[in-house]
Amino acid sequence: MKIHLIAKTLKLLVGLVLSTYLGLLLVLNLQPIKSIWINKIEEAISQVAKSTVEIKDIEIGLFNRIVIDDIVIYDQKGEQMIDVDKFSVKILLRDLIQKKITLRSVLIMDGNIQFYRERPEDAPNYSFLVELFKGNESSNKPFQVSVGSLIITRLNFSFTNRWITETNNKFSKHHIRVNNINSNLSLKCIDSDSLNIRVRNFSCNESDKLHIKKLHFNLVSNRERVKINNFNLTTSNSEVAGLDNLDIDIQKLNEKQPFLNGDLIINNLSTKEFNYFFCCNFYLFFVRVAL
Repeated sequence: MKIHLIAKTLKLLVGLVLSTYLGLLLVLNLQPIKSIWINKIEEAISQVAKSTVEIKDIEIGLFNRIVIDDIVIYDQKGEQMIDVDKFSVKILLRDLIQKKITLRSVLIMDGNIQFYRERPEDAPNYSFLVELFKGNESSNKPFQVSVGSLIITRLNFSFTNRWITETNNKFSKHHIRVNNINSNLSLKCIDSDSLNIRVRNFSCNESDKLHIKKLHFNLVSNRERVKINNFNLTTSNSEVAGLDNLDIDIQKLNEKQPFLNGDLIINNLSTKEFNYFFCCNFYLFFVRVAL
């Protein structure tokens, strides 16, 4: 009799908690409440980043999942920098207290990212976002970011040094346009000093000269070294596999000394893609992005 009473009480408590939780979600997703949320989020991000953010719609889902439709982030000069049709994220709220941003899963669908530098002495237009993850005068400890799963579909990316004339039929690190990016990766650690990333699958088109069908690798880097394992690259005409224990010395790279150690197996290599990919310093751009 007493056990039956305890079981019934537990069921009532669980039902009450679930009903309260679902009722709260229902209230939070009412249009007038969502409008308040959108305004508050736009104001908060704009104040911290000193930029303009626009959000069309937001939905609070189960277990700390947030879905944002049509988010636009402008740079500090007022030019559109990031435009994403759908952004979905599941965040661990308790980690924010410890200055950690832990995202269980992130989905980015249909978007455009436009980065640039106006003049050689100017910082890139995205630099203010990088500063958000660095320490400030009151706290030297930066935010640490980890992402369990990041899925990207149909994303376009461009980077331009605007004072340099664009060249045709050659890859240039000064003018990069990558279209139709599809990726599945995990970011175990991102902060101002280190990067730990696992790319499970990546594909994209770089203009009409390079079509990456499949790319996967593990990368760990800090201010001194970059280490890459399990590297496999398949393009339209080439296949590079078996790249393990690749060790890049950053100091030697900056001093233009031999900086690579590792094993590489090339199953098939197109001379046109080799000239485009290697001779035009695409690999150096890749390494410097990791830094």
